[in-house]
Amino acid sequence: MGLQTLPVEQSARSACTWTSYISRWASWGIPSVPGHDVPWVLDFVEPLQRRRLSPLAKASLHVMHACAQACTQLHIVYASRHGELTRTTELLNQMSVGEQVSPTGFSLAVLNATAGLYSIARNVQLPISAVSAGMHTWAMGWLEASLQAQQAQCPVLFVYADEPVPSVYGTLADPPVLHAVAALLHAQPQEGGINWRSYWDGSGGDPGCAAVSCEPASFAWAAALHNGTVTGQHPCGWSWERV
Repeated sequence: MGLQTLPVEQSARSACTWTSYISRWASWGIPSVPGHDVPWVLDFVEPLQRRRLSPLAKASLHVMHACAQACTQLHIVYASRHGELTRTTELLNQMSVGEQVSPTGFSLAVLNATAGLYSIARNVQLPISAVSAGMHTWAMGWLEASLQAQQAQCPVLFVYADEPVPSVYGTLADPPVLHAVAALLHAQPQEGGINWRSYWDGSGGDPGCAAVSCEPASFAWAAALHNGTVTGQHPCGWSWERV
């Protein structure tokens, strides 16, 4: 089932439904899901490179590897609202006092850096996309990956990772902890996999979604998969069901 665009009454927004076929998924750092604090498995990354990685990159690479396993013929969609903001802030602080900025530090601060590192480490030579869309990042990243899975001749590895922003930016509606989730998507149902229909109505600007206490959509998604939840919804304007 491909993308369907649906009208939304009295609104300029559009809504859509789509079905994703999930063969494997993984998460790290989500308290309600077992294994949230297991050690990262990064033995596929060169030791010198591992030492340069941020916690966000390590968590991302851990779930990507756990999910994709030996598969290297795949597209990658990496989504993060803030990305490597902690590293970027450190670079800005260095610039503010006249220090030289490390080229390596800069290269690891861009949004697609982690996906690029994974592609090098695992010799993935197919397209990579990076998505950042504010409070809509989870939904837009999931939608992008699902659409690519409908068109690609290979699986699509979707990964979402985020962490609280540095205190200098004040209080924001951020994830409470560092965490990462990943799913391997296909164009057709997979034996033993999960068929997952998503609905997005574009109402992510609702007050409930902006509240600091709102559970991140990534938390709700991982918990639903772990618990075998049949249906669910999130204040950011999306809902889901197993089909």
